[in-house]
Amino acid sequence: MKATPFIAGISIVGIAIAGIYWFTLRNQTEKNIAIRPPVEGMNVPFEQYVIYPDSSLVVERPTGTQLIFPARCFKRADGSEPQQPVTVKVREIHDPYAILMSGIPMEIAGSNGQHLESGGMIEMRAYENDQELKLKEGQSVKVELAAFSGGENFDLYYLQQDAAWMVEDTFIPRKNERKQNKINLLSEKIEQYNDSLQEQDFVFFIDADFKMNPELAPFVNQEWMLLENDKLEAAKTALRQNWSKVDIKVKNRRKMEYRITFSYEQFDSTEKGMIKPFEIIAQPIMNEKNRRQNRLAFSEKMKAYELLVKQNEEELERVKLQADLVNSFEANNMGVWNIDRILKTETIITHAIFDFESDLKGSQKDHYAYLIFEENNTVITIHRKDWEKFPFPADKKYQIVAVLNDGSVATVTHDEILRKLKSGTTDIRLNSVKKPAKDLFEMVGQLAKR
Repeated sequence: MKATPFIAGISIVGIAIAGIYWFTLRNQTEKNIAIRPPVEGMNVPFEQYVIYPDSSLVVERPTGTQLIFPARCFKRADGSEPQQPVTVKVREIHDPYAILMSGIPMEIAGSNGQHLESGGMIEMRAYENDQELKLKEGQSVKVELAAFSGGENFDLYYLQQDAAWMVEDTFIPRKNERKQNKINLLSEKIEQYNDSLQEQDFVFFIDADFKMNPELAPFVNQEWMLLENDKLEAAKTALRQNWSKVDIKVKNRRKMEYRITFSYEQFDSTEKGMIKPFEIIAQPIMNEKNRRQNRLAFSEKMKAYELLVKQNEEELERVKLQADLVNSFEANNMGVWNIDRILKTETIITHAIFDFESDLKGSQKDHYAYLIFEENNTVITIHRKDWEKFPFPADKKYQIVAVLNDGSVATVTHDEILRKLKSGTTDIRLNSVKKPAKDLFEMVGQLAKR
């Protein structure tokens, strides 16, 4: 993962071009790297789960991520075990907008500006009441983290003390077999609902020539319900044929079950007559009252069936959105874990002037420009003090976002950046589009679903 940077300084119309192996901000003001959400009141939410002291906990996430917490794995700050139920909070980050809103830094502390591009990130916290807990020594959480993107040279990182990325143990990429198993199960379940409904409620008539078969006259317009589940498809086929003989015999008078045998004459190559019977067990629907009751019951069953099918189809669509791959590792600490590699790019160093800078005058807050890399899944933070020598990536696609004093955001498109860089002037004046911060927040999670 380590490389010796190659730096070439070339002066072209006042713009410095630096060709390097990784994104470096050597002239940036020294800053404290920490989790710092940029928009007040907006953050990537945690989902909560409860684990009881003597129990383990398996968390299945909508993304395909799975977490397994062993029993009695937590400890308090004084080393004692929690006695009350523990609340586990989890959130995943799979796109640069989520990285931005979470405020999780992507810079490696003390590295002269090296940044990480993420292949998937997860944050886990545990609390007993309001007291934050840690994992005991020797305990770990088994993690299968959804992987919506992959590639080479990724490592497993841990955000130590929520401030410094440290390379940890390895991870294992593997196919998300749980996804396919669940898809198969849900698909079979939908088929079973359909089969079950049809098998239980298949109603038919005996369509006979009553002049040729006067004995069947009592059964004109008589409705019958098939009782044999395993003969549904065969019965559908058989009832479409023309039979020369139909026999109806009592099988169970108390239960009103009848054996109906259909047959016809057929000749083989020896011209000898043969009888090919087909037999089913059915129950007559005896009168108008029963018919209404049956139809009402059928209608209720149909409603229940449609609801179950809808629920399963919705669940099936949710499962299909899960990642096809997962990265498996064991987390020996609570906090932020990230599958990362060093972001490699070339930069153009020049003075950046934004049209929204007038909106920042008089503010005592720290202001930043955030470089959003959709294709590389990372965010680079540039402090306002460093806009004099702004490092514009020369070989990556990105946009710039800044949070203004009123809480709205200003965005500068990649096309606008390229157009102004091509002008070759010393000061790059960039025009932005102002929008509510919630518009940016709505992008969270959308890229991972593409």
